[in-house]
Amino acid sequence: MAVDWVGAISTGAVGLAGIAGTAWAAGQQRKSAREEAARAVTVERLRLQAQIRREEYLSYLRALESAFDLQNKIRHEYADGGVTQASRLAADAKLVEVIEHAVRLRLCARRPIIDMADHLRKVVAAMFEETLVDGGALLDTYAEAQQELTEAMRADLDRLEHVINEVSGSGEASRRQQEP
Repeated sequence: MAVDWVGAISTGAVGLAGIAGTAWAAGQQRKSAREEAARAVTVERLRLQAQIRREEYLSYLRALESAFDLQNKIRHEYADGGVTQASRLAADAKLVEVIEHAVRLRLCARRPIIDMADHLRKVVAAMFEETLVDGGALLDTYAEAQQELTEAMRADLDRLEHVINEVSGSGEASRRQQEP
């Protein structure tokens, strides 16, 4: 009679082990799904951050180009005999616009970019001052500072894209594709 119970007990034990294994596997799947969801949220947050930075960088560079164009117009006015009050007011308004863009950069950019943007903002302000006073221009200083800032912005966006690829797993997938 004891032998009759051995089969039932072993079947029950195997059944319980199967249930426990299934529960453990389901828990692992939930954990994996949570981790994947967290990674997807992180990737989307990083993509949004990159998009915001890209838009702010472009907006700042456009404001600088617009300021540079206005400065050239004022320089030509000076050469033609004098700067108008309207141009002086436009220069003030353009400097305020550039400052507003620099402030917006402070909200999304990294420290080195912020410092370069501030430096370029000061160069633009000096260009306007120089032009309004004696028609001069700091073109070389502006060009160098703008190129440096643009390169830093591009490198920052490339770095952020690399981080996004690493977090999303794309970097790992592309490495596997490149391997022979």
